Amino acid sequence: MPHRNIPYRALFLCVCVPLFSQCAVETGKSGAPVTPSPSIEPNAGVAPAGSGVSLAAGLTYTGMCDGSAAAALDEQTFVVASDEATFKQGTTPQKNLLGIYRLAQGGAPVQTVDLTATLAPEPNNPAQHDPEHVEADLESAARIGNRIYWLTSHGHNSSGKRRVDRYRFFATDVVGSGANITVRLAGTSGAFPAYMNLLKDMSGDARLAPFKLGDLDAAQVAPEAGGINIEGLSATRDNKLLIAFRSPVPQGKALLVPLENADELIEGRAAQAKFGAPVQLDLGGRGVRDIAYWPQRNSYIIIAGPAGPTGEFRLYQWSGAQTQAPVVIKDKAGNELSLAGLAPEALVIYPTTNRLLLLSDDGDVQLKSASNNELKANKELPDAERRFRTAWLMFP
Repeated sequence: MPHRNIPYRALFLCVCVPLFSQCAVETGKSGAPVTPSPSIEPNAGVAPAGSGVSLAAGLTYTGMCDGSAAAALDEQTFVVASDEATFKQGTTPQKNLLGIYRLAQGGAPVQTVDLTATLAPEPNNPAQHDPEHVEADLESAARIGNRIYWLTSHGHNSSGKRRVDRYRFFATDVVGSGANITVRLAGTSGAFPAYMNLLKDMSGDARLAPFKLGDLDAAQVAPEAGGINIEGLSATRDNKLLIAFRSPVPQGKALLVPLENADELIEGRAAQAKFGAPVQLDLGGRGVRDIAYWPQRNSYIIIAGPAGPTGEFRLYQWSGAQTQAPVVIKDKAGNELSLAGLAPEALVIYPTTNRLLLLSDDGDVQLKSASNNELKANKELPDAERRFRTAWLMFP
């Protein structure tokens, strides 16, 4: 069992500041309405107004193009998952990897962790694994103590086709320290430690019935067209988890669902997920791209973004109480902090500082290939040429 203090929490944000410069790697030092519960947890405090915040460019990291989920391992190291599998070339199988990066040095990961076999329970069972479409679409992560929980999108592809490998909930434990820090698979010692029925369990929960999640999953609806897409996962004050949807956005409000028995699922001690009462937040018609609890501020930081492929992003601070609206994060001039040109996806909270690391999902950024000088989307480049950028949210 993981320790229940919360030293670190990771969340992802797609940040496009600044643009890549001639493809060089940057270097540097650095449904129907439901009756909601009044709060998702006890002792929900008042979120202070998020004002005086600034945005500063961070480093660029290579080997991945979409910083879609991440977590701090210690103050110098973080682990990243991409929602893109490795580059498909000839007969080389694609893989789902985690990359471990040094915060201060940029560039390539110091270590990769291959999750491909872990996420394929029965290679010959088409109901659980499709060898032609192995991409798990990892979208969110949350750390509680020394355990990091990972969640895939649970969504169909852009054409509305069901992809069975995208229904996964699993965990890794942080082990080692210093230069030897890494993660290892957590939970049951069985052949397949990931839980695959999270969305099915949601569909069977009476409190979630108005959102018709089962119907959406059964229909051929792409996430960009209002289909299911889970992109947020956060620890809560009482060391449980909060699942947040990018899509659907019922009645124009973001949907959040508390998960109360994560460890029991991971460790094979429960056959079904147990949920709390759902929460809906008014984020201006946006869904959640990620959410993280920040103990120092006694509040949540929310990255809100469009459910579809286009639209504006916005950052919020929220107390955790349904009766209190999220507060828009503002800059030093008192204006809404501009995210123009950004595609926010991930954020890492470091408790000993006043800054949050934002990760950019740069898969669609056009770059020139080093091999043939051809202009391509970042996600279409070989793995060694893929890259994602970071930025720092600086709080007063």
